[in-house]
Amino acid sequence: MWHELRGRLGEDVFWRLVREWPASQDNGNADYNEITGWWSEESGEDVAGFFDDWLLGETTPELAS
Repeated sequence: MWHELRGRLGEDVFWRLVREWPASQDNGNADYNEITGWWSEESGEDVAGFFDDWLLGETTPELAS
């Protein structure tokens, strides 16, 4: 899933968000909507559906080519 998200967002954005996420939560906890909302807001792209497909779907999504 993370590899696919990195391909979708691009290397720079993905790795920036990976580094920023823990600090944005003061190394605490977050629920599903907070995580997906944060990634969407910070990336500038609505990735909530991406997370839904990968984490809540009944089957694994097709991999991007």
